[in-house]
Amino acid sequence: MSDVAIVTVSERGQLVLPKKTREKLGFVRGVRLMMVEEKGRVTFSKLDDIIKAGAITEGLETFIASEKTLRKEWGYKGDDVWDEL
Repeated sequence: MSDVAIVTVSERGQLVLPKKTREKLGFVRGVRLMMVEEKGRVTFSKLDDIIKAGAITEGLETFIASEKTLRKEWGYKGDDVWDEL
């Protein structure tokens, strides 16, 4: 059976997933999620599960490597341009 919940997007574009859902899926602090938007739907999957399952493609592998490399630049606290995205 599917769980259904209503969530609200905050002023900063954040979503809060219900505690029951987070616990069920193992979405704990620091877990990295891959988001896929397709045809007006958004899905989230734990990145480590995708990697372990061998479902990672070469393009995604390159993206993950780039994200790790650029994390310092993207996370720069003085750069607030990302707040508007």
